[in-house]
Amino acid sequence: MSSRPIVRALALALLAACGSSTPEAADARVGFDAPQPPDAAPVIDAAPMIDAVPFDNGATVVTATKVGDPAWEVADLRLYSAPMGTTQTNDFSNTLALMWPLHAIDTANNIIVPKTAHSGYATEVSEGLVGQALDPGNRFRVDEWTIPAGLYLSGVVVPTASAPVGKSADGASGPIIPNAVTLDYDGDLLLGTTVVDPDFDATSPVATSVTTGVDGWSHLPLNFAENTEFIAGTAGSYTFRIKIRETAMPANGWDIEVPFTVE
Repeated sequence: MSSRPIVRALALALLAACGSSTPEAADARVGFDAPQPPDAAPVIDAAPMIDAVPFDNGATVVTATKVGDPAWEVADLRLYSAPMGTTQTNDFSNTLALMWPLHAIDTANNIIVPKTAHSGYATEVSEGLVGQALDPGNRFRVDEWTIPAGLYLSGVVVPTASAPVGKSADGASGPIIPNAVTLDYDGDLLLGTTVVDPDFDATSPVATSVTTGVDGWSHLPLNFAENTEFIAGTAGSYTFRIKIRETAMPANGWDIEVPFTVE
């Protein structure tokens, strides 16, 4: 499986997905003009794991701004380096398989889908990083996103306490992101204030397109990835800037920024 379509389609490990089997479709732009509320709240992730090498990766820092009143949120966002390869290799899908062992990659839809019923969604990324001995942070060396490596930003879209209850692939009754709510993702990578990669855009599918008879998603895995196949990858100050909106209610969503440096 090539990495480009899933990378650009976010490889919604969160839910399990988004995506297209062709780079052209996965690169489709999505525009969002919803107003920004003034109550942005910076969220600093828990302390990072102990580095396996002397280089200090720091800790992933996330600023998340709630827009409107979505009954879902993004949890456990972590930025880390792992094998990614190129669009001609399987490194990207292999890394996702290791990071999300309770899920499977649906090659027909280029998405990550539930495989084994489970809970604990809000800590799945952190657990995957520990299991693979990967070190998240906000400071990386140039070689950490130079082919065959890449930088991944992974998280999980989860229902909030106000979310509806229904059947999902993980159980007969529990909080869900219902089939009526699809999510539009508009993601960019910036170097300073300049967009160097605008191609992280996609729309999530409904859960019934993957699992019949369910009312929605219990959670949606989210994965962005970048390396020098797509950008120059020079040293500098970068930011992943992500806008997530409900397709039918674009006044509801989240604006997320994850800054990092490459040295």
